[in-house]
Amino acid sequence: MNLAKSSIIAQQAGGSIQETMKMLCNLGYVREHTGRQSDGLPAHLYSLTSVGKAALETLDDETAAANLIPGVAAPRVCAPSSALYDGSEMRPYVGRPGALNAFKFPSRVGQRLYHPDGTVTPLE
Repeated sequence: MNLAKSSIIAQQAGGSIQETMKMLCNLGYVREHTGRQSDGLPAHLYSLTSVGKAALETLDDETAAANLIPGVAAPRVCAPSSALYDGSEMRPYVGRPGALNAFKFPSRVGQRLYHPDGTVTPLE
C-alpha cells in the first residue's frame, strides 16, 4: 500500500488525527511506519493494511465508515439556511481609514512586480 504522512492525513481529515490513527492501528486497519525526513527529524508514515482495505471495500456510504470505527462520529449533514444571505462579511472594511490601501500597490515576487490589474513588470 502507499505510504502517507500524518500531516497529509490530518489535512485531508480537517483536524488532529493522532488518537484516530492509534485506534486504526490497534484495530489492524492501518500500519504505522517510522523513518527519518531529509532534515533528520522523525517521520510517521501510515499505510492501509489488507484488513483495512477489505473493510473499506465493504462500505457503501460515509455513515457506515463512521460506524466501522468506534468513537468516531458520523459526518454531519448541514441543512441549508432558510435566512436570506446578505454577504455582509464581503463588504469593504471600514474599521480604520486606509487599512486596505496596500491592495492598490503591486506585490514584489523575486525580480517582478505583480500589479492588481494583472500586469507584471520585471525589475532590472
